[in-house]
Amino acid sequence: MRSTLEQVDPGQHHHAGHDAPHAAIEGRARPAVVCGVRVYGHEPAEATALADVRTVYGFRLCGIAEQKRPWDWAVKLVGPVIMDMSIEPPGIRVVEASADVAFVDRLREMFPQKYVEQAREEALTGPEMADLRRRYDAAAGL
Repeated sequence: MRSTLEQVDPGQHHHAGHDAPHAAIEGRARPAVVCGVRVYGHEPAEATALADVRTVYGFRLCGIAEQKRPWDWAVKLVGPVIMDMSIEPPGIRVVEASADVAFVDRLREMFPQKYVEQAREEALTGPEMADLRRRYDAAAGL
């Protein structure tokens, strides 16, 4: 999940209200995407090889690592995510509220019941967050 999220263009993360930089900026290559993830589960649940996995459910916190831009100022993409592994490149769907549907209701619509409470409560652990910040700083040249 992490490598897929880090390899796609930031614009493919589909987060409303965020203008993630994805084109070259002032002649530079597109900024790196650096993510921390927590995988809740996958379907089919009995799959034992990545090639057999069709859908992955999880959480992601990604920072867009522009050169010399500290973490606190980085564009961030965060929240529950569903990856469709049956297509190339994998499809990425994020859970977002709308004017008519609350976030928790959208989460219940999109995620299997067995992952809903995890998705509402779990983010990255302290060590996972420290690793993300270390990798972000390296990518941003800090």
